[in-house]
Amino acid sequence: MTFGVKFAGIGLAPALALVLAHAAAAEPRVLVKCDGPLPQAMKFTRATDWKPYPNPDRSVTITRDGGRFGIELVGEVSYTSNAVFPMPMQGIRTFKVLRSDGAEQFHLEKGEGGKTILKHTIRGGRDGSHLYNIRESILANCSVVAPDVVVSEPQAAGTGA
Repeated sequence: MTFGVKFAGIGLAPALALVLAHAAAAEPRVLVKCDGPLPQAMKFTRATDWKPYPNPDRSVTITRDGGRFGIELVGEVSYTSNAVFPMPMQGIRTFKVLRSDGAEQFHLEKGEGGKTILKHTIRGGRDGSHLYNIRESILANCSVVAPDVVVSEPQAAGTGA
């Protein structure tokens, strides 16, 4: 048994600590990294229909660490979350994040000229007006897209993925 012989000289506890330290040092794999916000996002309410408003997002990074997914959104309302649900697990089309002000979806699609863009859609959100709304913003510069993430065909605002 090679396993027992290798660790016999240094003891089991230090060997286990060494293995765990190496595993903890491994960086999560970046699946999606996008920045370059378009100047305007879109917002829907029953009273106003779809209207443009200033894009609040600046960048999004989605990572995978083993079976856990994480997201970092930088913008007017920046946050980091590990409550990210890829749909489906293979050939991922949408990343869903449950937040206190609504359910958020992130998905990639082909933009102008076939360039990959990231759409960030917040459904059922409540903003300062306390009215139900749907908000959709776009980041137009995606420098990283992992092969297991699907880039969809273009969709109309609010349709999500």
